[in-house]
Amino acid sequence: LAHTSEPTPAEVAEFEELLERLLPRLEDPALRAVLISARGRLSMVRGAPDLARRDLRAAVEYDPSFALPYHLLMKLERRAGRHEQALGHALDYMKRKEQNNGRREETLVYAWEQRQQPLALTILRVYLEEDPGHGGWWIRLALLEARAGASERAQAAALEGAGLLRDAADSALEAIGAAARRAAERADPAERLAGLEAAVKRLEALRHTAPFP
Repeated sequence: LAHTSEPTPAEVAEFEELLERLLPRLEDPALRAVLISARGRLSMVRGAPDLARRDLRAAVEYDPSFALPYHLLMKLERRAGRHEQALGHALDYMKRKEQNNGRREETLVYAWEQRQQPLALTILRVYLEEDPGHGGWWIRLALLEARAGASERAQAAALEGAGLLRDAADSALEAIGAAARRAAERADPAERLAGLEAAVKRLEALRHTAPFP
């Protein structure tokens, strides 16, 4: 499950054979969830989404607290273009608070890319409640709140992000934070939204030097 490279056909066959021997002997639901999730991931690799979906849903039934199958279901539904379902799984994954920075970032970035969806806004809130030290993501949250018409929440998020970016020891991020602060302090909602849009565009432009600041 920890591997990032795709397994070879021989490795897939060997693992499936091992699973066939182990699963009938396992009574612990948590262990069954781990192994069935692994089988679901292999089905994804082999291009068998229906089999993968069956196994990953079964893993969730065995152990609803296990984070990985939710993340894999998110990826599966995203590939199928079923973004509402994928975002639902993404939210379930984030709520499990798995300490895996790679999967968490992938989930967060996916939610951001689907930012017109209410679930994406919820996912960003969940993430920042748990891990509030990311100024750039507070600015992104401020923009989504402003788009949703939540002016007070947008202002609070922008000011939080601006304060964090002010202490970032990076002149570009400090400037973006200052711009977000000015936007947050504008009384006119349209001007506030436009200012936050501009600040986020500058954040996105920094991805090549500071990934997802």
